[in-house]
Amino acid sequence: MKLPLYRAYSVLLSFQGKDNVRIVWIPLRSGETPLSDYEALVPNFGKLTQEVRSRVKGYLDEFFTARELEALRRYLKERRDCPVEAEPLKTPLSWTDDQGHPPTPLRTDRQGKGRFIRIERTKEFDLPFDVAALYDL
Repeated sequence: MKLPLYRAYSVLLSFQGKDNVRIVWIPLRSGETPLSDYEALVPNFGKLTQEVRSRVKGYLDEFFTARELEALRRYLKERRDCPVEAEPLKTPLSWTDDQGHPPTPLRTDRQGKGRFIRIERTKEFDLPFDVAALYDL
């Protein structure tokens, strides 16, 4: 069974002096609760090289499960009055892009100008995982 995954984001009307800033939320699992269904999400996953499997895992791990998405939505709505939108990941995922390269995790893509903020668990931030916010001004 394929595990449904979602890209979560918020659009802030005003953020750091800019209007309509899109923030992409990324769960940081740090190996604590990696997805276990890579084979169902990516055809021939087991036949990929170790390097490609690593990049594909890193990419997929940036998506939220339905349970994680609901926890993030609840937290950000209750604590920050920040709505969270989500786009489902279309599966099965091709393990290459149009140029034949494996997908690049957003948090490691150095070509963009995005800024990355890590939000770690604290008493005030009581999600069961850390979260990163990626945005571009």
